[in-house]
Amino acid sequence: MKGGFFDGITFGFRRFHHKLLNKNDYMEEWRDKPLPSEKIKPSVYHNIIFQSISLILVLILLLGLYYFVL
Repeated sequence: MKGGFFDGITFGFRRFHHKLLNKNDYMEEWRDKPLPSEKIKPSVYHNIIFQSISLILVLILLLGLYYFVL
């Protein structure tokens, strides 16, 4: 979100699609569409990070149980 990685990827795909496939479509302006960082709230990223860390910790716990206890 901070670096704009997904914004750059999205912008590139939109431009590529427009240049190759929609040359005569003047109704759709690809530059005016909102980028992902403009549509998603920061709380969504916090939820994804929390879930990722929780799943990694559960995975490590279960692997420890499997290899050391069983």
